[in-house]
Amino acid sequence: TGAAITPGAATLLARLVGRDLWVLASEIEKLTLYTEGRRIEDADVRALTSAAREANIFELVDAVFDADHARAESRLEFLLRGGESPTGIIVMLHRQLRLILLCQELLRHGVRDRALQQRLGLAWEFQARRVQDQARRFTRRQLEDAYRRLVAADRAIKTGLYDGDLALNMLIVEIGTRAPVH
Repeated sequence: TGAAITPGAATLLARLVGRDLWVLASEIEKLTLYTEGRRIEDADVRALTSAAREANIFELVDAVFDADHARAESRLEFLLRGGESPTGIIVMLHRQLRLILLCQELLRHGVRDRALQQRLGLAWEFQARRVQDQARRFTRRQLEDAYRRLVAADRAIKTGLYDGDLALNMLIVEIGTRAPVH
């Protein structure tokens, strides 16, 4: 593409994106278009690549609740290497768990389609479908167990019982082991 990038921006991009060459190529293309021929700077990387990191949080959440250990561990490593805090990851897992529980309850009361999406507060239809799929695969008991494990992991991190990386890896395994296989 002929784009130029500062060494600092290249290092930052590598740290944020990790080893996924597909994502890296996509981010470089996006940065090249954004900078319109000028050299890519650190600020450009920070401005555009944060969206890729946010998407990876949702990939982690999906992998955990899909019991896909390999993908969950890969996304967790990527996020932690990229500077995401263990507490931030716990918050996102908690949010998804809450959405799944709420979706189960709404489905039980006959709420469907656009009304379900609105009640869940989700902007996109595909998000609502994803939560519905997860809600149908888990029993309420499994979700309550996952919630207790999430709270325990959060407490373990905040009290220093475990460091964030270890507590999150344990949580991923514990929730995933109890998740239904699809």
